Amino acid sequence: MKRHIVIAAVTATALLGGGAAVAFAGNDDDSRDEVRRTQITAADAAGAALKERPGTVVSVDLDDRDGDDARGWEVEVLGKGSTSYTVHVNPDNGRILGTDTDRDDEDGNDRGLPKGATVDAREAAGAAAAKGFVTSVDLDDDDRTAGWDVETVDSQGKESHWTVDPRTGKVAADRGDDDSED
Repeated sequence: MKRHIVIAAVTATALLGGGAAVAFAGNDDDSRDEVRRTQITAADAAGAALKERPGTVVSVDLDDRDGDDARGWEVEVLGKGSTSYTVHVNPDNGRILGTDTDRDDEDGNDRGLPKGATVDAREAAGAAAAKGFVTSVDLDDDDRTAGWDVETVDSQGKESHWTVDPRTGKVAADRGDDDSED
């Protein structure tokens, strides 16, 4: 019964407030569903980060930890040369909360998009948004040419995993992840 009330409240908030409301279901049996409201999508957060630090967005993650000042979007942007940035974006209004700078002394072979890619993280988030609220976009760690790993949450709090082709933007279910089949 409580779950239905939470879902109804989330739906009403989204309808009345005009923003996206997301329910994050906890994995622990003792934890209750947490309701997070955010007005800023992953694609919007990536756009805000690029205005702050031009470059190539290679990941966008929503940090939804309770009671943590770091709550918000973390956007990884590759700048010129060996410089990269982590841009922290407010999930409620899109304002930049801060930027961390990192200078990588390595040769940079794994920097940027895979060869032949035309779809960046912001576009991958936009493509996968039809599947649910995007909470994370990252290049596949095992095979960067395979595509973007995208996590979504639906209105019932169910997490799903998707792969977005870096060349075409086509979204497919991530068959390598057991959670996508639950």
